Amino acid sequence: MKIIWKLLVPVICRLMVFVASVQAAETYPAKDITLVVQWAGGGSTDLAARESAVPLQKYLGRAINIKNVAGGSGAVGTVEVMRAKPDGYTVLFSSPGPVIVLPHVAEVPYDPFKDIVNVAGLAAAPIVILAKKDAPYNNLKEMDAYFRQPGRELRYGSAGAGTVNHLWMVMLSRAMKLPMTHVPFPHSAEGVTNVLGGHVDITSTEPITAIAPVKEGRAKLLTVFGSERIPYAPDVPTVKEQGYTTAAQDLWHAFYVPKGTPQQIVDKLAEAIKQASEDPEFKKIAAKTDRSVKFMSAIDFTALTKAQSAVIADIAKAEGLGKK
Repeated sequence: MKIIWKLLVPVICRLMVFVASVQAAETYPAKDITLVVQWAGGGSTDLAARESAVPLQKYLGRAINIKNVAGGSGAVGTVEVMRAKPDGYTVLFSSPGPVIVLPHVAEVPYDPFKDIVNVAGLAAAPIVILAKKDAPYNNLKEMDAYFRQPGRELRYGSAGAGTVNHLWMVMLSRAMKLPMTHVPFPHSAEGVTNVLGGHVDITSTEPITAIAPVKEGRAKLLTVFGSERIPYAPDVPTVKEQGYTTAAQDLWHAFYVPKGTPQQIVDKLAEAIKQASEDPEFKKIAAKTDRSVKFMSAIDFTALTKAQSAVIADIAKAEGLGKK
């Protein structure tokens, strides 16, 4: 009898855990959810997270509390979610850097395709190139001609070495065959400030940080990385339209949960994200910062990010940005 009991105990324990997991999934969400953002408050990802939380809590029926966990170029926040209890109450709102860039340029304690689970992709926004209003060039061809003159050096800003903003410019430099000197800043907004102050010639940034100085007449856009022009600057052509081919694409934000989160919970989250993406009010809010709201399933989104990751890996290696 003792032997039988010893054999049954582990089975019973596993069964109890399974039943508890099923019950938790059926009642999910039973409390408020924490949405972890890998960057400090006030940036483009933080704003996108806060905008997304409004319709998402509407369809989940629970409050979404934003938690900014900055550090390590996004790695600290990613690790916090990776190590969180896999119950659907700690969710990561990620930008591209920590997923498709950072693992190729630094040692990080996670594999973005194994240690966290993608729930869905949401939204897209391009990187734009900003110059001071009185810069003697209005597009890439004119910029190319200007900086090919003797004694002129093109200095560009970005949100930091190894960021998407930086690597998109590396691609452009290679496509144009034009040498460019990188000046990294802690975040995109500082790059814009340094363009306006004349400390760098151009900067690669997100639309949200470029809209105000452009509308105020202090700056202008030279081009748009990505698939199409942007609504608030419809006359500014894309990089491709200006005759250059790069692998740079639209940016995105995505939701992740810890590995081991029950599939039923992942599915509930994904459905709520899909409903949020179709919410008319959310679309209006996102459009104000030039973000298109596009839902991508976990399968489609993972395929996209794996392809992007492969491109970034090649560029990082070629530019000497890879891990030592």
